[in-house]
Amino acid sequence: MKVNAPADNTLSGNLTWLKPASLPAAKDLVYSNGFGALPLSLTAMGGTLQAPLKGQRLLGVPDAANNAKLVFGGTSTSPAFNQLLRIINPDNTTGTTNTATISLPNTNSVALPALTFVTGDFKGSYILPGTSLATNRTAPFFGQLVRTGGTIQG
Repeated sequence: MKVNAPADNTLSGNLTWLKPASLPAAKDLVYSNGFGALPLSLTAMGGTLQAPLKGQRLLGVPDAANNAKLVFGGTSTSPAFNQLLRIINPDNTTGTTNTATISLPNTNSVALPALTFVTGDFKGSYILPGTSLATNRTAPFFGQLVRTGGTIQG
């Protein structure tokens, strides 16, 4: 299905996510005890993504160094951090391929091998630092770029 929506078509709101405990006969292996005693409160937001025209960069980002930023939220075991990157269109006249190059410094060894210009999908990984080099872990991430309220988020 293809939907032709206006560029300013956005959504936003709050939602609560919970999962009741599985029934005894269920084969549910993920959160079989459920969660909901403390439901997760989330903010949902989204907007229309328009694929770039030939020669353009994804979401109209400027042709400049550090024209995008990945923002990683912190956890109890990993502090929050940001990683700058540059989105380019290698063939800036007729091509539609967009790529992302990670800027230095890259303290958490962020890799972003996949950036799909038509859908805005991206995925990659980064290193969660441990107490020693041997205890570092690779953490995957994925998302989708969207325009919300005049800004670009993913």
